[in-house]
Amino acid sequence: MWITIIVNILGWFILHILSKRRDLSNKKKEITIQYLITAWQLLENASNDSTRNADVEKAIANIQLFGTPTQIQLAQKLSDEIGDTQQGDTKPLLIELRKELRKELELEVVGDKLRHL
Repeated sequence: MWITIIVNILGWFILHILSKRRDLSNKKKEITIQYLITAWQLLENASNDSTRNADVEKAIANIQLFGTPTQIQLAQKLSDEIGDTQQGDTKPLLIELRKELRKELELEVVGDKLRHL
């Protein structure tokens, strides 16, 4: 009798801990995805209009906070290019962001071509 009660309490406790971890992991993933989507949108918009430096700065900041090591490296490279020449190529970073976001959202893999209007 007591063993059953102890096993039930222990089981409830373990399920609670696992559920809490899963919820935290899901929340982190949700926040990261949202910030990277915003960063992608800002960079994509700035690719069409070179006067949008505030958007690029915000996107780079978000990527440095939430991005993968590869994304951070590409964001820093873009930042250096903009700092040196007042312009930079956003395509490598946009392609990497799109690839990672599609993977996280379990969407079909697409090629590396990216077009702007």
